[in-house]
Amino acid sequence: MKKLLFLGLLLIPMKLEAATYYVATGGSGSTCSEASPCTMDGALTKVGSESGHIVIVEDGTYTASTQDINISGKTFNPRLTIKARTDGGWIMSGYAQAITIDGSKGIDIEGGTIKNGSSSHSIYITDSSSGSIKRFGVKNGASWGAQYANVVELSSLDGVTGTDDYVLEDVWVVGS
Repeated sequence: MKKLLFLGLLLIPMKLEAATYYVATGGSGSTCSEASPCTMDGALTKVGSESGHIVIVEDGTYTASTQDINISGKTFNPRLTIKARTDGGWIMSGYAQAITIDGSKGIDIEGGTIKNGSSSHSIYITDSSSGSIKRFGVKNGASWGAQYANVVELSSLDGVTGTDDYVLEDVWVVGS
């Protein structure tokens, strides 16, 4: 009877706790822990398509291509939250597209700033839903003469699925 009870306990699904991952400007760790932070790419790889995780972005100016946010074709329920340790302390500088969310659901991004965008959108969200960008700023985004010349774009490329119920809250844009 004890063996049967033990086997029964093994078959009960266990709920895994959501993890918190840490990103830093010089991040090179593989655990993405507070003591050994990683790049944004490293944290997003750790998250994979699992839900409920939090990514804390340490204060600093991020310029490397491994530090942009690029999420495509993923659904997070509960949500994935990517947020600055200190509002305004996370600065992304010189990116063509600092944030790209394509065909994804349930992503919240909070507390950063994008400065000096280069040639495209600073924030580009397409065919995505149930997400938010809060307390975020863009200073001198894509220039007026850039190929797309959109600083923040919420769009649908196919005109059918669309970007819906995406919340922009306390988002500011200054410059071109």
